[in-house]
Amino acid sequence: DQSQPTSDDTHPHISLHAMVSLPAIDTFRAYDFIKHAYITILIDSDNMNNFIQPRVAKFLNLPVEDTLPFRVMVGNGSVMDCQQLCPETALQIQSHNFIVTLRVLPLSETDVILGVE
Repeated sequence: DQSQPTSDDTHPHISLHAMVSLPAIDTFRAYDFIKHAYITILIDSDNMNNFIQPRVAKFLNLPVEDTLPFRVMVGNGSVMDCQQLCPETALQIQSHNFIVTLRVLPLSETDVILGVE
């Protein structure tokens, strides 16, 4: 029996634990660097996308580009529209360098959420 996807499955999502920064099996916190600024990064294995707090993107003077609206379901069931991103952002975690695209989305309790693909 194959069921049809529910409306909850149609949008990328951020887990409730990640949105409110609660510890959980599928999340963990790291403190590392973007542009030599120390930031809070939440790794969310229940998410496939990367997000950055708008105020952090502005503080770091990251290049921000407009993009087609990208709807994201957050842990409490609300849907938020993400309309900007920071392309090819250099990120350092435990002395390892990564280049990631970060979608700009108002987050609480963390600067960046990284999804695990």
